Amino acid sequence: VGLQRRGRTIKYVIFAPWYMLVYWMINTWTVVREFCPSIRKVWHRRDGGTWKSPERSGSLKGLHDELGEAP
Repeated sequence: VGLQRRGRTIKYVIFAPWYMLVYWMINTWTVVREFCPSIRKVWHRRDGGTWKSPERSGSLKGLHDELGEAP
C-alpha cells in the first residue's frame, strides 16, 4: 500500500511545476495581450475604459411604468 501512494505522490510532484509554469505563461500572455491595446486607446484618447449603458428594451420600460419605479 505504501508503494502505491508513493508512486501517486511522485506523479503529482512531477506534474505540479509544469502546471504552474503553463498557468503563469498563459496568464502573462493574456495580460500583455489586453494591456497593450488598452494603453493605445488611452494614449490616443479613444473611448477605451468608459462604460456606455445599453439601451433598455421596451418590455423593461413598461414594467417600470406599471410598478411606478424610476428606470
